[in-house]
Amino acid sequence: MKDSRKSVLVAASIAAMVVAAAAQERKPLPACRDIDASIRVVPAALRTGTQPRFTLVLRNASKNPVRLVNIRDGRRQDLAHSYYEILFERNGRELKDVPRAISDPGPLDAADFFELAAGAAVETPLTTPADLTRLPVGHYSAYVRITVDPFDSKIPKCRSSRTAFTVGK
Repeated sequence: MKDSRKSVLVAASIAAMVVAAAAQERKPLPACRDIDASIRVVPAALRTGTQPRFTLVLRNASKNPVRLVNIRDGRRQDLAHSYYEILFERNGRELKDVPRAISDPGPLDAADFFELAAGAAVETPLTTPADLTRLPVGHYSAYVRITVDPFDSKIPKCRSSRTAFTVGK
């Protein structure tokens, strides 16, 4: 009897953790506080079977330098995929079933960061490990989930503005 009670308590605890994790995942990300972040897609209208190209624009909207993971000019794509992750939506819902290549970040060190001066902006191509060539015909949006400082969990993840694109036949 005691073993079955213990099993029920363990199962209930696991279920509560799963529900809490799912609720946390659905919580919308805030816009970035010190950074104006936007994403562009080219082309905005594409045919099925085409992988769109993305550009990330980061502008320091604060009065102080902001330290960011350095992915400028295509540097360290493994870091870009993890710390500047492009997320896709259709009809306001995140697409979770898009095939993705595995892209784990390698180690980070001081050389993997740069400081964006107050008022300065940087524009860089941004790739995704997601295979968008298989998207069905429809209207989609994308935004970037940004991990400003992977070493400081007190700094929350934030998001860029959205961009829209259409997949046609």
